[in-house]
Amino acid sequence: RVVVVPVALPIPFGTHHTKMMVLESEKGLRVVIHTANLVFDDWNTKTQGVWVSPLCPKSPSSGISEFYEYLTMYLKSYKLSATDMLCRVLSECDMSHVNQVRLVGSVPGSHSNRNYGSLRLHSLLSQHVNGDIV
Repeated sequence: RVVVVPVALPIPFGTHHTKMMVLESEKGLRVVIHTANLVFDDWNTKTQGVWVSPLCPKSPSSGISEFYEYLTMYLKSYKLSATDMLCRVLSECDMSHVNQVRLVGSVPGSHSNRNYGSLRLHSLLSQHVNGDIV
């Protein structure tokens, strides 16, 4: 089952499209983050990047991680029933072992906090990279 979730764009220019899949099975789920658009040419004629999480098993007592916390915060920022449902699905799986990955989300609108976009990237680089960051 594929669910496409359109989002409202609060500014009159630019585009936004998260390139993410959550693949669910009876054993659990995997989160897939990719750079390709869901069109033939992007997958077959261009160089793209794909990150696939380890299997996150279904568990009655879900394990959390920074990855889980950020992903659910990002999804909830859309304030849509489809993303709220996805957060419930994620909460039923143990994601405690997905702890070496940091996401940098992009949410439509202007943001002064360090939760999204280039400010989030700058914050993460400042925390995890030695040396000066411009």
